[in-house]
Amino acid sequence: MDDTRVTYVCFVRNIEDGVNEAELKDHFSDCGEVLSVNIIQDKKGGVSKGFGFVEFATEEGREAAVREKSGKRMHLKGGRTGGANDKTLVVQKSTRKTTIYLGGLGYDYSEEYEQDLRDAVEKRCGFRALGIRSKGMYAFVEFANFHCTQTALQRLPRMRFRGREIRVQLAQSDPSEVRNNTMEEVKRTLFIRNLSKRTSEAELRLKFEKFGDITRCEVIRDKYGEPREYGFVGYKQKSDADNAYREMHQTVIDGREIHVEFAKNKSNNTFENDNNKKREDRRRSPRRDRSPQRRSHGRDRGGRDSYRRTDVEDALAGGVPVMVYDANLRKHVLISPDTFNSASRNYRPRRRDRYNRGRY
Repeated sequence: MDDTRVTYVCFVRNIEDGVNEAELKDHFSDCGEVLSVNIIQDKKGGVSKGFGFVEFATEEGREAAVREKSGKRMHLKGGRTGGANDKTLVVQKSTRKTTIYLGGLGYDYSEEYEQDLRDAVEKRCGFRALGIRSKGMYAFVEFANFHCTQTALQRLPRMRFRGREIRVQLAQSDPSEVRNNTMEEVKRTLFIRNLSKRTSEAELRLKFEKFGDITRCEVIRDKYGEPREYGFVGYKQKSDADNAYREMHQTVIDGREIHVEFAKNKSNNTFENDNNKKREDRRRSPRRDRSPQRRSHGRDRGGRDSYRRTDVEDALAGGVPVMVYDANLRKHVLISPDTFNSASRNYRPRRRDRYNRGRY
């Protein structure tokens, strides 16, 4: 495969157990030229996790896969379907990037070593990198396509550069870019409530595709594959989502009146965020002084003991005798202003404990 050729990848979910990569490739081959298929497997058990990636040679092929395969059942050779649950596929454009992160390059690493690092990466991977950029003790290497990125993630671990073993992982997207993309997608996505359990993705797509190009059509299911009576429909254009909302709200599908709303971003849930903020404030705030007579011990700038005067001390300093409870004697005692020396601070009220709250 040409290492400079740009490819187009789809993310596929709801792949049934027992479906292999050759069968998945055959299923998508009528959409366009399929370059590679990768079904993600559990590292321990070696079984399919139910999702994977399909790589196309053209953007048209990926568009056709999203349009024609999402919400459809996967029929295989021999007349069998994808599995016992007969789930429908969910096909979306992959947001998987083609850039990897290289860390642990050392404090003495700088941009003057970029070309050496690039040469080492290309020699290890066996193909050319499109670009490299350094940032402190780490760098980002960009490849042409999904295949090159995955190959680099397999070959680069345990590679040493200038005496150090580098860390390798898929580069994370820029947070602002992800946030903007997510918000734009949410604005074009509808949340469908009160769906019948008989309603499939194919039937839901049939009802909503007349309003415009659909990028997502999914009935949410539990871990056993049973529908949870709600789903999502996403459109390519915001105006199409608006039209579908106006026309489909409170219409009947499979004998049930559905309710259509615009999807909400979980991170923008005001009620949830407010509660989280209150909990965080309570966690970070210092322990509140629940007693107006409780001291705050410490030292002032002169190194002397400093504390807040209590009501008892104020009364004694004003010449008023005070009756207080002595926890050691377990009885009330009278303290006279004559025996109280405020200047030397000989008097110290007894600190509250768990057994004598509110007493001195």
